[in-house]
Amino acid sequence: MLTILPAASAYNTGKFGLRPCTTTTLPIEPCVAWARKPQQHVIRLSIIDDHQSFNRRMAMQTAAVGVVTLRCSNAMAADGNTVTLDIALSDTESTTLMIELKPQWAPLGVERFKNLIQEGFYDEARFFRVVPGFIVQFGLAGDPQLNAKYRSANLKDDPVSESNTRGKLVFATAGKNTRTSQMFINFGNNAFLDRQGFSPIGDVTVGLEALEKGVYAGYGERPEQGRIQFQGNAYLKESFPKLSYIKKASLS
Repeated sequence: MLTILPAASAYNTGKFGLRPCTTTTLPIEPCVAWARKPQQHVIRLSIIDDHQSFNRRMAMQTAAVGVVTLRCSNAMAADGNTVTLDIALSDTESTTLMIELKPQWAPLGVERFKNLIQEGFYDEARFFRVVPGFIVQFGLAGDPQLNAKYRSANLKDDPVSESNTRGKLVFATAGKNTRTSQMFINFGNNAFLDRQGFSPIGDVTVGLEALEKGVYAGYGERPEQGRIQFQGNAYLKESFPKLSYIKKASLS
């Protein structure tokens, strides 16, 4: 059973009507969230970590993987909490995004994200899911070996202490205690995500408007996360060459 969003008539604000007044529980396919535009066209607005659902199907006859908390040492995680993402919006256009991490909001999430940056995980990573007015998602590495390292490295949830307002950086999940490496940035005020357990770890301080306007959204949600997991940027460059991407992620 999964709690999903009600029809458009039940929403009160937002381009996609993403501030629900009520919720409805239905027996639907796991790890898929749905919402409706005012025109009643159903669109898929999941911000789940799809590759984990893919992995579960592959591993149904194996033992369940326990929750793992990867602790990064002081030598690996920089003391600073300011993240700089140098982004290629297109072949000719670039921008810089700055994010202030908030350990007081989500200490486990911040620690994992900093560790991934130090490891170079997000360098050359594509923004593979873009839903204008809702979210942009990234966090599958261009290197399949890095994806393999974190594929089952599930992180314990942080309690939700801040709302999913515009500009908040958040881990994508496939359910309780399933955060790994995938992230999304809220492009709208998505408070309904709070009660679903999505805990923000930081706030964009510079460059949000440029990202919203410039990130390539022409592919929508077509890139397949399972293939990104195992083929990395080789798959994305061939099949989705216009995707915007992070040239370099750094901490200060």
